[in-house]
Amino acid sequence: MTIHPVAALEDECLVIEVSDPVPAFSRFDEVIKAGPEDERGRGLHLIRQFGGEVTWFLRESGGKTVRAVLQPCEAQPFAAQ
Repeated sequence: MTIHPVAALEDECLVIEVSDPVPAFSRFDEVIKAGPEDERGRGLHLIRQFGGEVTWFLRESGGKTVRAVLQPCEAQPFAAQ
């Protein structure tokens, strides 16, 4: 299986898309609720922890794309120790 990752800025948001040839995402609702110790969905868990939105859709050319959108946040100054 070939996976095609893409990252871009769109309307000041970071958009990450990962596409593959499998035209389904069984158990998406379950995987999206994964925790940090789960084997599947850890990356989706991190996106959601940072306030991101995760969706998926079927591509016209076949397969699916999982899309994560992260809003910008105000940077906090780093305190030197």
